[in-house]
Amino acid sequence: METQSCGLPSTPQNTQCWTGITNPSIPANFKSLVSVGSTLFSTFTLQIDYSLLDHTNGPITHVGVLVTNVLKSDKANWTQYLGNTYSQWKAKLTSVYLATVTEIRFQTRSGESHFNIAVGDESDWNGYTNGALDANGKYQYAIVLFTGLVLENNLVLNSASLMSIAHPYPVVNLPQNPAIIGIAVGVTLGIFCVLFIILIGFIVYWKRLSNKESSDIQIFSMRAKVSLAVRVEDYEAYYKKQKADSNCGFAEEFEDLKMVGTAQLKSNAERLENKPKNRYANVLPYDSSRVKLSIIHGSPYDDYINANYMPGYNSRKEFIAAQGPLPGTVNDFWRMIWEKNVRSLVMLTRCNEQGRVKCEQYWAQGTKHFENITVTTTSEIALEDWTIRDFDIKNVKTAETRSVRHFHFTAWPDHGVPQTTELLISFRHLVREHMDQFSRHSPTVVHCSAGVGRTGTFIAIDHLMFQIERENIVDVFGIVYDLRMHRPLMVQTEDQYVFLNQCAIDIIRSRTGTNVDLIYQNAAALSIYENVEPKKGFSKSEYNNA
Repeated sequence: METQSCGLPSTPQNTQCWTGITNPSIPANFKSLVSVGSTLFSTFTLQIDYSLLDHTNGPITHVGVLVTNVLKSDKANWTQYLGNTYSQWKAKLTSVYLATVTEIRFQTRSGESHFNIAVGDESDWNGYTNGALDANGKYQYAIVLFTGLVLENNLVLNSASLMSIAHPYPVVNLPQNPAIIGIAVGVTLGIFCVLFIILIGFIVYWKRLSNKESSDIQIFSMRAKVSLAVRVEDYEAYYKKQKADSNCGFAEEFEDLKMVGTAQLKSNAERLENKPKNRYANVLPYDSSRVKLSIIHGSPYDDYINANYMPGYNSRKEFIAAQGPLPGTVNDFWRMIWEKNVRSLVMLTRCNEQGRVKCEQYWAQGTKHFENITVTTTSEIALEDWTIRDFDIKNVKTAETRSVRHFHFTAWPDHGVPQTTELLISFRHLVREHMDQFSRHSPTVVHCSAGVGRTGTFIAIDHLMFQIERENIVDVFGIVYDLRMHRPLMVQTEDQYVFLNQCAIDIIRSRTGTNVDLIYQNAAALSIYENVEPKKGFSKSEYNNA
């Protein structure tokens, strides 16, 4: 600043001042800047336009989502609930809880119009768990914008944080759990059928006798056909009926799965910068369930890998289905294993099959470096149908070391399915025994080449065995339907679908003692690895003689 007096300027004076960061502004059109991208029976995804983030009062550093199943008025005070957690909500100690908080990285905004936040995906952030929602529920949510986030005991401290809350937004309606609907509808249909048969039985008695085998089978089926649950005691008859005429029944079931999940967005995988990271152009991960890596090089595309979280029997993120690494994605593959705390790694392909590269070899006999991760092979046990390796993986930056067990199934032919169900069922027992040593926050990575066919079959078998043991039902259709809602083409071929049903019947027969070979082979699979010290290059016969 300078003044003039008598035509002469004064000495300039410079003064600097800064405005403080305050609560962020909420745009007037905030409702149109948030939309629901996808809904499953326990989760939904929000698509948030970056223009919701008004940085006039300071940079917005975090975005949170408050959730309630009790509808609130437009004037409700949501701020009081920021310290409430999912566990308190489940215990009915609060009607509203903070589900998740996402950090806003400034470098990720260029070229992107929106970002996604999943609600109910069972992720954790500080003292908060983004737990699964109740199926068939109605939920209201509010968006929390932070210019200053302060935590106390890993929970948001309202009095010290700078934030504004955008609300209300439209109610989100989640669908019913397919398994529950299937059973309820199936029971109703079953009762109706019984009454109908009694009423007309004396007229069509001869016809009822000829069709008795098929009419006695209880199939719990949704009208929308997302589940075909059959009781274990009825499955033998159901299996024979569906397998007749060259698997005609199973072929019809598989055809009904063709379009499942295909309407979901795959925008991240389709970006030009990420295309070289995809092995096959037709196998791209859905945005809603893709595995996100951390940003390490300042590029918004650092977080992409061709992999999806997959539901298992025990958790909605029990598995990660991934493509076989490419030469340019091996570093990302190991980074995923480290960041997601993976302890069990399942490989269902050889690196080369019939002269074609199916997967880059991502380990070495000794030690190999993958950017910030060092991988050392500490043991290797080679059997006829699979090889088991132990890796020590070390984070170079933190010097922390973890152990990972590598289960490499080598008996899957390039085309088709394993020669017997016993092989894959035995292999699953080995993997499951190791998985059970770790918490649900340690997903198991499963991959083949594309990460859909063999990978989907293996994950489905694990789910199927729990289903038979704990629920006394078989629902191969429902399991595959759920998998395809998380990654395209899971259980890729009709042969693989029929193979899963063959596994189901063999498991059921083994329970009744009609398939003794399967029982003994499963027990042998576990004892082979447990009772012998690791030694590189053992053959299966050597183990049997040990």
